Amino acid sequence: MLASFARALMPGGCFITGTHSGDEDVRRTEAYGGPVEWTTHQWSPEKYVGLIEQAGLRPVAELRLPADEHVGPGLVVMAVRD
Repeated sequence: MLASFARALMPGGCFITGTHSGDEDVRRTEAYGGPVEWTTHQWSPEKYVGLIEQAGLRPVAELRLPADEHVGPGLVVMAVRD
C-alpha cells in the first residue's frame, strides 16, 4: 500500500501518515460503551519508517506521541518522493 502511495506522488510530493506504535497488535472487544470487534495493528517506529523507505519515500520528519488515558503511543511520519 505504501508503494502505491509513493507512485501516486509527483517528485517532491509529501506523504504524511500516522499509526499506533508498539510491539504487539491489540484485539479490542469493548469500546465506546459497547461491544466491538477490531484489531489495532501496532508498529515499532523503526520498522514502520523502514517500510516507508522501502516504498521509495524519504522520511523527513517524525513525531512520536505519548500514550494517554484514551489511546496508546502513536507515530506520525512525513516523507517525500525524490
